[in-house]
Amino acid sequence: MPEPFCFYFLYVPLNITITVSASQPNKEEVTKRNLEYRKPYKIFKTKLPTETKVDGSMKKVSMETTVHIHQRKINEELKAYIYEMGIPICEIDCDYSIDVQQKIPLSNDRDTVDGKYLKIIYGEVLSQLYNTIGKEQASEAWVRSGFTSDRATTDARKSVITKRFGEKVLIANPMDERSMDEAISNNYNVVYGSEMNKDEWSVVKEGKLLISTSAMFKTNFADSKIVTPNEDMKKIADFSVKIAKEFLGLNISVAFVDSPRATVKADFELNGNKLRFNVAHFRPDEWLPENGNIKQETLDLIIHELGHSRGNHTQQSYHECITELGSKLTIKALRDPEWFNLIDRE
Repeated sequence: MPEPFCFYFLYVPLNITITVSASQPNKEEVTKRNLEYRKPYKIFKTKLPTETKVDGSMKKVSMETTVHIHQRKINEELKAYIYEMGIPICEIDCDYSIDVQQKIPLSNDRDTVDGKYLKIIYGEVLSQLYNTIGKEQASEAWVRSGFTSDRATTDARKSVITKRFGEKVLIANPMDERSMDEAISNNYNVVYGSEMNKDEWSVVKEGKLLISTSAMFKTNFADSKIVTPNEDMKKIADFSVKIAKEFLGLNISVAFVDSPRATVKADFELNGNKLRFNVAHFRPDEWLPENGNIKQETLDLIIHELGHSRGNHTQQSYHECITELGSKLTIKALRDPEWFNLIDRE
């Protein structure tokens, strides 16, 4: 029972009014107060563990019951409690008070609720109220406990993940840093192992609630086929080599591969200074020059990939490299526009 006990903590059944009389110490006056029914925020039915007498002895069974959810109110009920048919049992770490309309399995002293039972309750409450739970609430202990309860619905779990981590979220794969880098650069929130506990990760993986960065961004060209470049591809390769040499002082090689499963259009291997184009994601006309010059979208891709010679998307060195290339190429275009011509002139 809450101490000091206040009758406000009682939940009176519907259509019942209880009148409480209280006398003050050393005073003759008696204060009377009516305790009336307070409408719950939410009512639902479910099966819960309970204890009942069977053949003269108490047995643990599962029975259908009604559960009342009450919102906590500032300056009235400041703490949340779990109730047994309107009588408070003990304080709980929750945003709501929960009134179970049947016997709750308790310890011998009748003031402690088993953690497994609370987990069931939290899962049930979460499944009822997940649409009303805000971003800040989604990381609270009772929500995380309910998330791992087998009573939590898939929709409730997905909602919690979205509110905790955002609409675009992937599991980090530390063994594939390139996929993590691609995810972050595409505005995904990458969730690391330390951000959820063992039980939460078990639920996520068993329910296939999230996929990894490697599953979303297949940056590995291991299953690729080497492609013999045509004349237009060779011009793009030669131009890429020319840019790297003149503006970055790099001697690079260029290869063409066909890898439909890979999600990237090109990549740059820092070890070996190799630029690879994935022809599976190119249009047939994309290699062709435009008025004799390289197309803007192809030049954009080359700059993007050569930037990786100095780092990943999330590194300052990468961004400094691509802005350096952009400014140097602009000045080169102003001074020597013929330098960009891909067609041999007599």
